[in-house]
Amino acid sequence: MSEPTSASPSLFARLARGVYRHWGWVLGGGGVLLALAVYGLLQGGHLTTGTIDGIESSRAEALARGAAAGSMDQTLAVIFHRDDWTTDDPRFTQAVGSVLERVQRLPEVEAVVSPVGAPEAFRARFVSKTGHDLLALVRLKGGEREATAAFPAVRAALEDPRFQTTLTGKVAFVHALNELLEHDLLRAELLSFPLALLVLLWVFRTVVAAMLPLVVGGLAVLCGVAGVLLLSRYTNMAQYTLNVVSLIGLGVAIDYSLFIVSRFRSELADGLTTQEALARTLDTAGRAVAFSGLAVTVGLSGLLFFRGSYLSAMGLGGALVVAFAVLFALTVLPALLAWLGPRVDRGKLPFAHPNRRGGAWHALATWVMRHPWWVLLPTLALLLAMGLPFRRLELAATDITALPEHTEARQGARTLARLFPREAATRVLVAVEFPSGDAFTPERAGALFDASRRIASLPGVVGVESAVDLVPGMDRATVQQMAGAPPRAVPPELRAARAAYLTGSVAVLQVLTSSAPSSREARDLVRALREDRAVG
Repeated sequence: MSEPTSASPSLFARLARGVYRHWGWVLGGGGVLLALAVYGLLQGGHLTTGTIDGIESSRAEALARGAAAGSMDQTLAVIFHRDDWTTDDPRFTQAVGSVLERVQRLPEVEAVVSPVGAPEAFRARFVSKTGHDLLALVRLKGGEREATAAFPAVRAALEDPRFQTTLTGKVAFVHALNELLEHDLLRAELLSFPLALLVLLWVFRTVVAAMLPLVVGGLAVLCGVAGVLLLSRYTNMAQYTLNVVSLIGLGVAIDYSLFIVSRFRSELADGLTTQEALARTLDTAGRAVAFSGLAVTVGLSGLLFFRGSYLSAMGLGGALVVAFAVLFALTVLPALLAWLGPRVDRGKLPFAHPNRRGGAWHALATWVMRHPWWVLLPTLALLLAMGLPFRRLELAATDITALPEHTEARQGARTLARLFPREAATRVLVAVEFPSGDAFTPERAGALFDASRRIASLPGVVGVESAVDLVPGMDRATVQQMAGAPPRAVPPELRAARAAYLTGSVAVLQVLTSSAPSSREARDLVRALREDRAVG
């Protein structure tokens, strides 16, 4: 049987002829890409967690960045503990002060808030009732990406043999989550490749044919991951993107390779030469692979329209690995088939059976085609029943419970909630921007006082922290009087505490809610805060 002649061979047939004639160069090119991918993996990248830019919360964080009590996303909660010292022991505060002074000098640290030298009302928030635990807040410079990269150095600087030091906060959580995802990705690959090999051995019944899809899948995943790491040096790429690349890349690469290897073996079984079988394979299965890859890439590229969101990075990574899967399935895999030829069936397993057209799958497909409605209607009913629970789906962001129990960030969060429940409460940042000038004049202090009391009365709010809430029990007139007092008349420690909530013409209010509000409760609270925008 010979290959059909055509006055104008198709693009895929010409590709097959070119690969057959120069399979050595094609494999060499694949080896170069593999070497570049390995080099990129060794260089690493700067992956972040899932973030969304350009939204209201981002603008509020930018306004409050100059205040020490502004955004808590880049703030570490540090708990110092010692069994044989109490927090009112001068040795305890002096030792903590020396550690925090060392940390304050780090270029990655923007501000440190602690009870050392703070007024008594402010100090009470950072000293536990156990008498052996003291809390400090360390705010890191830059955004989440820079803060996460700086975490190991800051963590090392906070270590002191005189204390048992525990860290928690979003930066610690993100750092631990990134390590967890890297570990899970490696474990997934170590499990998925052997399982995929078992399935391929069952399908092909020969060792050589079963190994080919894994080669293509491995190349696609390695190049996809290396591409993501390279892109992470120039744009924000979420850590989750690696898992998406691994999952999609391995799946589509093996799928596409199955089409091509199966068709190639079938054409050889029908008596075609290696060159003819390869041309027929790429002109049929190769065409399907190309258009399937194009459709998947276009679908994933739709995520690129979510600008400023980690979804765009995931779409870019997914489209990239699918493109690599198509590239290797149409070049490296045909080159391997051209080199192997009939040897693709070597390594037959003991349970291998002759390649025949019939079988259970053929019988099932024939029955389905004869009774389409008997299959379509029950299948649609089953899909609808499986989709009904999604009507009550409530999405939420990943929180600290995603980490294993033994991680420091999760243990620290539990300790923080037990010893300092007010500091562990869920917080909503409210940034109040005045047109110009000082944000803490008597008139503006009165407006902030009124806004603080209105917010405190909202459902779900358990407290408000701001420059007008430093001393409990103060009325509006006293707050205005203190705001109008000359700086020298205000105690230094109170000025320092007030500076945590004021920066230029911006005043910061931290709204404390219940420890774990539901998605609906959080939406209702944010909606109420938006409706009460007026200050003064």
